[in-house]
Amino acid sequence: MSDPIIPKDEPASFVSGETVKFKKSFTGYPASEWTLTYYFRGAATGINVIATADGDDYLVTISVVANTLAAGVWNYQSYLTKGSEKVLASHGTVEVLPSLTGTASTTFDGRSEVKKILDAIRATILGKATQDQLEYEIQSGNSMRRLRRMEWADLIAAETHYASLYAREQQAERLRKGSGFFKTIHTRFTKPQ
Repeated sequence: MSDPIIPKDEPASFVSGETVKFKKSFTGYPASEWTLTYYFRGAATGINVIATADGDDYLVTISVVANTLAAGVWNYQSYLTKGSEKVLASHGTVEVLPSLTGTASTTFDGRSEVKKILDAIRATILGKATQDQLEYEIQSGNSMRRLRRMEWADLIAAETHYASLYAREQQAERLRKGSGFFKTIHTRFTKPQ
């Protein structure tokens, strides 16, 4: 069995606990002279990953042991270093998906964090929120506030904000799956009478 094709860029997402491999190359910064290190940071404990040389390219491998990232969106930065020189090579976000390899009897909620918050806000507005939903904390102005303590106007503003974020997530998912950016809207023109 041959090895899978290793992509030449950071993945947009990967599953928590899986081995992740990708290659990077930077003109003028050969792997024979420079070291490439990735730093993943988020709401929980992050990880650092040092790439290995593959000719003048860099092979980045996040092993099963190193991939302890919890499900969610993580920020990353990668730096090239040589002696006292340090250069920002890349940065962005990656979505770490939950692993489904756990116990089959465990319940699983596949919604994104944005969708969970949006659903909690909508349930609160409708007066149907569970105790767990009412305990969600979201940014309101300059502070974090629990849904149960938010004023009606703040709830409506939060619903609008999270609905927009969720629409962007859905759009990104459609693009990832190869669907078009725009939806087709069918129209029919008739002659005015």
